[in-house]
Amino acid sequence: MTVRVYTAERITVPPAQIGRYLGARWDRLPEELRGEIERVGAEASRLCGTRVCYLTLPLQIDAPELRFSDALALRSESLCRCLAGCGAAVLFCATAGAGIDRRIAASRLRPARQAIWDAAGAAAVEALCDDFCASLGPARERFSPGYGDLPLESQSELLRLLDARRLLGVGLTDALLMTPSKSVTAIVGLEETI
Repeated sequence: MTVRVYTAERITVPPAQIGRYLGARWDRLPEELRGEIERVGAEASRLCGTRVCYLTLPLQIDAPELRFSDALALRSESLCRCLAGCGAAVLFCATAGAGIDRRIAASRLRPARQAIWDAAGAAAVEALCDDFCASLGPARERFSPGYGDLPLESQSELLRLLDARRLLGVGLTDALLMTPSKSVTAIVGLEETI
């Protein structure tokens, strides 16, 4: 069981995605705000982490239980439905990185700018996850702890298995919040067995 690291060439944070995370349509935003979002998006693209740590494991489903080799057992009806028919799964962690967290914190005295940075961080980690998942070939949509009936607490086991603190600097607070905050753990089903 070897944890691997995927490195994206470069992550681009699209300004329209930042607008979407702000809850606004790009074409309806004032020009001045679009300019600010474009500047933040360009800087977020430079700051965004490009690494993902992951494990590919055989999967056995006996609903509501799932076994990922001998490494992990989870209980979730919704995850069983999502992965039905898959012979293997990829468990992964991705993070936009601490640089984006620092920009969010540095903007705390300017709430509008902080909201833009927060949205840029969300768009950045989503872009990284999308890039990684596309590299897997045909795969199911990703499923994260906290979705459906998969407990958020299972996140700690995923981070431990993936050695995410050492490989990516991703940790977990007592309140089960990941640090850096714009980080994602997820499971992706693969149709083919490994």
